[in-house]
Amino acid sequence: MLAGIGFRTHLLELVVVFVGVGLAFAVENLREDLNEDAVALEHLAGFQEDLQSDLVMLDEQIRLRTAQRDGAKTALSFFDGRPLDLQLFFESFWAVLPGYSVIPSRNTMDEVLSSGSLRLVRDSRVRDALLDLYALYARISFLEAHMARDYDRYLYDPTFSS
Repeated sequence: MLAGIGFRTHLLELVVVFVGVGLAFAVENLREDLNEDAVALEHLAGFQEDLQSDLVMLDEQIRLRTAQRDGAKTALSFFDGRPLDLQLFFESFWAVLPGYSVIPSRNTMDEVLSSGSLRLVRDSRVRDALLDLYALYARISFLEAHMARDYDRYLYDPTFSS
């Protein structure tokens, strides 16, 4: 049955099969690339939202810490000879007392790292910058926990009372 079909026909059929399979793989790769690009764009938008929320939070931190600094200066001025105004002194004292934490928004970073999507970032400088940012987030978290522990110990540990 195959004897009647020539060599060229078999070769042509083989080439058609290889071309068809090759095109199918190429189309699938193109589809995957488009999907990965869409995911990367979603992550970039998420990073932008996280950074914008961090800017708002940092502006608020600057405002709060400036008020704390001003309150401390006012409270200390009473020890430098300023006439005592108890209401102003206690307002200044209570402005200084609360500790405010810096909690960066790292939702997108956690999602990117846990999903393995960091591989979608093709530029190694950007990928390294994102990893450095994640390391800074971890450092901020560590320092905040350290400060909170020291603050609690100073306030509540009886060995610090005199």
